[in-house]
Amino acid sequence: MAPQVDPEQRTAAVTRLRQLRTAGQSTSRHVRLAADGLGVAERTVWRRLGSGAAGEQGRRRGRAPYRLSEIDREALAFFHGSVAAVHRARAGDELAARRTAADLCAESGRKHIDERIVANTYALLGGTQ
Repeated sequence: MAPQVDPEQRTAAVTRLRQLRTAGQSTSRHVRLAADGLGVAERTVWRRLGSGAAGEQGRRRGRAPYRLSEIDREALAFFHGSVAAVHRARAGDELAARRTAADLCAESGRKHIDERIVANTYALLGGTQ
């Protein structure tokens, strides 16, 4: 288990190292001394220097998480949660998407689907009728 470092000490050390870096006087030796003083690995101190504010965790890398829009929610509801069917509808493969919607309706005990609902869904998704 990693040792707990006092947040005030960590913030002070990182702030001082950043000041040295800004002044052009920062060296690896300074980072090593700070790591020894805090009782953590040198890599941990480098990671802290690379993050935003002194007490802040490193921000998450990569893409921002995808957020569903209202249209996404409606399309998923229409296609009974089938992401593949929504994707096919958006890609313009309306016949495959309709067939999937019809199959799902048949499986749920419905005899048919209302074509107006399908047309409205395609219009919402940017497809053509």
